[in-house]
Amino acid sequence: MSDTRTTPFTLPGLAATVWLVAWHQMPLRSNRKGLVPSILVVLVPVLIATAIALHSETPAGDSLFFGMVQGYFVQFAVGILMLGVGLAGFPADEANGTLSYLLTKPVPRLGILLGRLLSSCAVGALLVLASSSAAGLILGSSLKTIYGTWPALIAASVHYGVLFAVLPLLTTRAAAVGLVYVLVWESVLSFIPGAIHTLTATYYVRALLPGAASLKTPELPFLAFLSTRPTAVEAVARLAITATAVTIAGAELLRRREYSVSRSTDEGV
Repeated sequence: MSDTRTTPFTLPGLAATVWLVAWHQMPLRSNRKGLVPSILVVLVPVLIATAIALHSETPAGDSLFFGMVQGYFVQFAVGILMLGVGLAGFPADEANGTLSYLLTKPVPRLGILLGRLLSSCAVGALLVLASSSAAGLILGSSLKTIYGTWPALIAASVHYGVLFAVLPLLTTRAAAVGLVYVLVWESVLSFIPGAIHTLTATYYVRALLPGAASLKTPELPFLAFLSTRPTAVEAVARLAITATAVTIAGAELLRRREYSVSRSTDEGV
């Protein structure tokens, strides 16, 4: 019978596990092929910006870049990119036996989860910032505007990174579920008048963009607590609450996966 007992919980042990999992299982290192769709997503705005710059006598400037960030990155690209990163995480770990190996070792299970979340969010945010910044520079946008969009893009990367890193632990159809979430829930609902679009992450990410005061708010008194445009602090808080709730759910899903691995191993013996 295999021994799946974990070591006593200590912060140094947890931190060491988080770092080792994040570094050695980083998608850029462990599953480069799985990141191809994500790479294509981040290349699109760079190619578009290059085409515009080549066919324009004057730099497009801040307005076009800001529109690209709000309409392409926040609305669509970050979610699709992070879905690709998430699918290159736990599913790849399970396919190559890494997840089963980790779950049969006396390491903190929370460290395994947090390590995977850290690697997914870090890789995703790096790709997003590199893509948006390159597009902004090509379009002739100011550095102030480019840096000003970073908090929103990082917040979006973390939100989707956590969500899509955990999703494969819940369902084997993570790709389909993730696409529906990004293309229907986030994209379509964001344009529906009324308080329902305030239930999307896109609404709160946009509140972190420069010029967020121009965002329209629905006039529904009985849902005023949802309809009021959030401040930057409120937007970060709501996104953080969602990420925390998903992380807690991920810990439970990983515990169930550990039980499944332990049972399979014992029956094999």
